[in-house]
Amino acid sequence: MSRTPPPDEARRAAEAAGQTPESVILPAIPAYPVGSLAGPLRDFVMWAQRDGLHPETAGAAGLAALATLTGPARLRLSEVKEVRAILWIALIGIPSSGKSPAFEHAFARIRQNYAASYQAYELALQKWEKEKKQDGDTAGSRPAKPQPFEYDDATVEAVARWLLARHEADDDPSGAVIDDELAATLEGLNQYKGGQGADRSKWLKLWTGSDLSIQRVGRGGAQNEVHIYVRQPVVSLAGPLTDSNVHLMGKQGSGFRPRFLPHLAPAEQPAWNDAGPHPATWTKCIDDLLDNRKLRTWHLTGEALAEWHAARKRWRIQQDEPEPDDVIEALRKADAQCYRIALVIAESLNPGAGGDVPLTAVQSAVAIVDYVADCWRALPGADTMATSRAEDVMDAMSSRFLAWLWSRPKGSEGLPEGRNRPRPRATRRDVQRWSHLKDAKLTALIMEHGARYPGCLVSAGARSGEGKGGSGGKETLYVYAPERADFGVAVTPKRRMNPPPGDSKSAGQASAASVSPHATPNSRDTESVTSNGWSEGSIGADVNQRDGVGQ
Repeated sequence: MSRTPPPDEARRAAEAAGQTPESVILPAIPAYPVGSLAGPLRDFVMWAQRDGLHPETAGAAGLAALATLTGPARLRLSEVKEVRAILWIALIGIPSSGKSPAFEHAFARIRQNYAASYQAYELALQKWEKEKKQDGDTAGSRPAKPQPFEYDDATVEAVARWLLARHEADDDPSGAVIDDELAATLEGLNQYKGGQGADRSKWLKLWTGSDLSIQRVGRGGAQNEVHIYVRQPVVSLAGPLTDSNVHLMGKQGSGFRPRFLPHLAPAEQPAWNDAGPHPATWTKCIDDLLDNRKLRTWHLTGEALAEWHAARKRWRIQQDEPEPDDVIEALRKADAQCYRIALVIAESLNPGAGGDVPLTAVQSAVAIVDYVADCWRALPGADTMATSRAEDVMDAMSSRFLAWLWSRPKGSEGLPEGRNRPRPRATRRDVQRWSHLKDAKLTALIMEHGARYPGCLVSAGARSGEGKGGSGGKETLYVYAPERADFGVAVTPKRRMNPPPGDSKSAGQASAASVSPHATPNSRDTESVTSNGWSEGSIGADVNQRDGVGQ
């Protein structure tokens, strides 16, 4: 029967072979740049902090709500080029970290407005139907059905019909796909086409703001034939996502993944305080954006343009530094993301006004883009240079295992002096109960984790009070999550608030130096892993099923 070698034994063997692997310290989860925000978004995030929510969750949800209502705005860059406020925001965190409540708060006013509009529509429809029975054709036209600004079906044909309905009702083909379970939305792409459809490629076009055309031939003639055309749609995408579903944003190297703006929530529950009603500035901003649905144009000039150019130059320099692939791909789109976020912030400062984008809007956008880049740095690399299907499976398993491990209780059993700060951990038995793996494959998973993150497998002293002997027995193997750097972690008001705003011109974080060269490990040991034969219900079987192996 296979066993997991005691960590001390493994360390001595490595030292005898002249190998002394350095412990991996992942970059810190970055602090959300509250002090660099401007206007209603900053007020909302600071209110959320007082209410007990993490600023990262409020920032992601607030930015998504503002982007949802910024569809009619354009940022004119030249005679032939303009930018629209299309953002893909993924709020990533463990369950019960306050992700959904943040979206509920941010979208509360939008949803209240739609509920009131729909109630008025129902009353008007009842009155019209009554008059039509009495007066016939003289009753006038049927009341227009209001269309929501947010939608929860990401299949492209459904989105196209919704946008077309919004265009016909309000001459405004804009909004956002918001799902309380973003994983379900992303998994649903192409689900009705056997995984072979074009939903993802259509969404890539939607991100660019290109015209959306949906055509389906049907069964001859006009039967089931579909042709939907939406000109200049503006559709954002946002929602909460758990750590174990980060892979749904797309594979590393894909065009889908770097378009997302990840926001990382700390792995702790909110404080659940009571900060009272939402800020008046936030409520008024949402109401003004709801009322201003006419086209308007913004321009980037003067100091605001200089601020954008300075940030763009810095992001281009960072692309040549030894960064993980995800970070480099995100930096390549950083200037475009900054345009879009600046447009959203400008609209929140002066809803519907148009004109020159304020400097503070660009500074806020730069800070958010820098924060997003740091989030990509903090996410452990999921893909390595796989040379077989077994290694592909192990990559996916390791990613899911690490996401689960981050949600475990913290401890410090067996950690060496000076590095015994409590962090999430599990015993071998805990891992087996979660994964349902047989012994050999359980060992392979644990040893892979130890190879990727040296120093994360430790043995504690013999347990006491267990087994027939009452005390003594075998040492307990603890599997730890990798250590993170000390700085940059945002916490809830029950501990401390984010630092107060400093110089407003120093927007963003110069954090490239915080990147660990070991953040994306490349060592593996998968000789005992095969592409089939995983026990039913195990995570290996789930990975194979998801990727179509054996089907």
